[in-house]
Amino acid sequence: MFTKPPATYMSNPVSKAEMGLAVETWLHIVSSLARDPLALLACALTCRYLRGPAQEMIQCLLHPIISTYHDLDTLMEDIRESPALTKVIRSLDIRAKDDMTSIPVFSVIPFRLGRMLTRLETLQIGYFPNGHSAIAGLSRSWSFYGRAFCCVTTLEFRDVSFPSFYDFTSLITSFPALTTLSIHHVECRSREVPVSVRRHYERPLELERLTVSESTSEWNACVWFCQTLAWWLIKRRRTSVKTLNINYTIPTRQELLQGFQRNLQKLELQCPVSSFPGGQ
Repeated sequence: MFTKPPATYMSNPVSKAEMGLAVETWLHIVSSLARDPLALLACALTCRYLRGPAQEMIQCLLHPIISTYHDLDTLMEDIRESPALTKVIRSLDIRAKDDMTSIPVFSVIPFRLGRMLTRLETLQIGYFPNGHSAIAGLSRSWSFYGRAFCCVTTLEFRDVSFPSFYDFTSLITSFPALTTLSIHHVECRSREVPVSVRRHYERPLELERLTVSESTSEWNACVWFCQTLAWWLIKRRRTSVKTLNINYTIPTRQELLQGFQRNLQKLELQCPVSSFPGGQ
């Protein structure tokens, strides 16, 4: 998975006299252990020359990023060669690159990884702009296979434009253990809330923390999304939000708070500097 040494450590190498071996030899040692997280950890703890490259490879190994079929196949190959990875991978980052290559791969991620990453805790989904058609396929496939990720407690969306609000709700209700939801610059192309959404009201959704951030490009669309989310949470019979973090300007906070007052124990407000007089 990591055949090429990190460039950050090749730019300022340690001299031969100090290391006793060539820089390429040290990095080749680390690359040979790229699929063994325990061996990389041992290198980082015991050898100061290998600490930097080993830490970078551990970070990439424990927090994989999937954008194409190649990324997915590489991750599955690493898991087959080192089954211990299924116990240490706790975070998965899903990002879109282009519309043609992303649609199929995101539809099969839950099916191919659901029985492997049984201890996955954090799922990050980002960079699906302009109603990206791949996010709809991801929502539909996750509604069928997503419950295999029964340990996912944190779900984060960043720069995502859903085709409809139903695609968003069907995705978040696929994780029974969800406790933390972060929404950064999220909106919907269609502003219709279908009646079929109500079938999700009976599913329990107990959030310990909900973080909402604004969209600087489509202000009205993001405000509508947050207001609809608040209305959706009110209509659910078994839903609670204990900590709410809003990163919005002052005029819209009152509108967004109306839907999150029930069972709310802690409120955190953050205001951008640009919203104050003289702010940049």
